This record gives sequence, structure tokens and C-alpha cells, in this order.
Amino acid sequence: MGSQTVGERAAVLLSLVQSCKHNQMEPWARLRDVFDRLPRLSPHPTPDQLDTLLPDRWLKSHPDCIWKIDRLRKQS
Repeated sequence: MGSQTVGERAAVLLSLVQSCKHNQMEPWARLRDVFDRLPRLSPHPTPDQLDTLLPDRWLKSHPDCIWKIDRLRKQS
């Protein structure tokens, strides 16, 4: 990775991607949306605001972002 700091950052990002896959959601769509919304939250977000970013709740509000690649691979 080049340095320990870069390795740690890569590990965090890869963990987020794997979490998306595990929860059957498109990683790019979720990360893009969450990273876009986080800076716009108030400096002290309420639990309700943060709860909307949890994987299960996020996917309910974005049903078009269900992870489909595994299903497509099995059909081939």
C-alpha cells in the first residue's frame, strides 16, 4: 500500500464495500449517497438522522440499489 496510513484507509473503504455486499446493496450507490449526505448533516446530528444511513434503512429507501451481480453470475 505504500504506508501504514494508506493501508488503514484502504482497509476501512474495503470494509465498507464488503458491508454493502453483505447487506445486498450496490456499494457505489450507497457510498456515494452516504458520503454526499454526511457533510450536509448538522454538526450534531440526531439519532434519527444517523439511523437513516444504516444499511437496512438505507436500502428500504433505495430499493432500486439492490445488489444484483451475484444473481446475474448464478444465471450464467
